[in-house]
Amino acid sequence: MPVGAAMVISSDSTGSLSARGGNNDAGIGGGSGSTGGEITIVGGTVTAIGGVSGNSWDAVGAAGIGNAGATVEISGGSVNVVGSLGVRNIVRAARNGDWDALCLVELTDAVVLDGSETVEVEVQVSESVPPYTYRYAGAGHGSAAQADANLYFHLPPGQTYSMVGGPNSYSKTVEYPVVRVDVDAADIGMGSGPGWHYDGTFFSILSNRAYAIRGTSDWVQIAVKSGVMCEIRRHGLQINLANLGEVCVFAIVSNESVAETLEGNNVFPTDPAMQACMCLQVQSCISPRIAQAV
Repeated sequence: MPVGAAMVISSDSTGSLSARGGNNDAGIGGGSGSTGGEITIVGGTVTAIGGVSGNSWDAVGAAGIGNAGATVEISGGSVNVVGSLGVRNIVRAARNGDWDALCLVELTDAVVLDGSETVEVEVQVSESVPPYTYRYAGAGHGSAAQADANLYFHLPPGQTYSMVGGPNSYSKTVEYPVVRVDVDAADIGMGSGPGWHYDGTFFSILSNRAYAIRGTSDWVQIAVKSGVMCEIRRHGLQINLANLGEVCVFAIVSNESVAETLEGNNVFPTDPAMQACMCLQVQSCISPRIAQAV
């Protein structure tokens, strides 16, 4: 599913799709090191597993759905996604039709394991503009051998949801995830803010302004959008990606001007065994500078 291609799993879908990527490939989306296309899921039962290995642009190896640059829209269905190194639910920029940030909501013991019964579940998403109904109809992801009786919904945070249908009743409050990396004192788990965006893996700097970043993480990657001229003040930022293979902590792609001020102890270890792995990736014709070290 390369860039320029599009796939839609419609709301009428009651069957299932299982996809596993090859080396560096997304389960559904881009190939090795390539940009994925447009992926829309409105129904059905989808299981996607990223391929083994990884590269500097695909966090935790290949994504389950998406890969770098892909557009992923989920507004229905049960979507279970696993990154290539076993990290669950790695979805590049998952959004619903209104481009809200989405959080995984896992409904436990929602179906029977032998797949003999089809369940139907509806969730009213009232805080989105416009409001919509998230629907699922199917027999789930597993069998008795796989032992997965759960459903996996992707819903906007900041609302309490009542799940109607299936063998159990659910009421879940979906909060923004706490990532423990802050930009201008706001946790990036909120998904977006003035001049920045976070998709669950990549923290992207999008505007010509100053940013203050602090915190600790073992999965977040930082990228500066092409053409951006910004100032970054790092306050003891520590990002350890040493266990994730060939990934890059901080990427400056092209045509940017980045001035950095360092405060405290900033640490970015990566895997020393990966010869192609860079902590700070700067393409040619770019001149980042350290404005001040405090």
